[in-house]
Amino acid sequence: MLERLQIGGVGLGGLRYMEGLPEMEKLRNVQDTIVANFEMMREAFVIRFRNVEFHSMVLCRFSEIKSVHLYKEADVLRMQGRSLFKTLMNKGVAYETARMFATPRQLIHLSKIRLTIVIGEETIIFENLEGFTSKISKYFQHPVFKGKYTEDVTAYEILDEGDVGKPLDKF
Repeated sequence: MLERLQIGGVGLGGLRYMEGLPEMEKLRNVQDTIVANFEMMREAFVIRFRNVEFHSMVLCRFSEIKSVHLYKEADVLRMQGRSLFKTLMNKGVAYETARMFATPRQLIHLSKIRLTIVIGEETIIFENLEGFTSKISKYFQHPVFKGKYTEDVTAYEILDEGDVGKPLDKF
């Protein structure tokens, strides 16, 4: 029976499964990208896995979750010349929004997001290059993860003349 109670909104999608579940490793081909989506239920959350060949899911009771950790190193950008990205940042627009308007010359390095979930004896690792950590962070700050969720996130660093390597505040 599918429980249709949505506690955490629509859910969280778009993370790539990297490793951690032996059952998933058996299904994976060398070139497979397995996408994972999360959905909260009343007493558990579901991790749905999919690729072109299969759909699978894991039901995780909240009581079985030992920890959830979000990690992201700083993106490295350059604010040079006139650009929509620079204008938006100067006007106080959120970094995650302004970054979508950065030119390839301004995007020196985009860091991957790494989400690690420990359930019982299993450590499951997910990655995402999208860089939208606030959506992931908000999802796991739900009260059911209280005391289990930690994050180590730095949004960005701007490299510019006279400002090389100076980290800026978290978004």
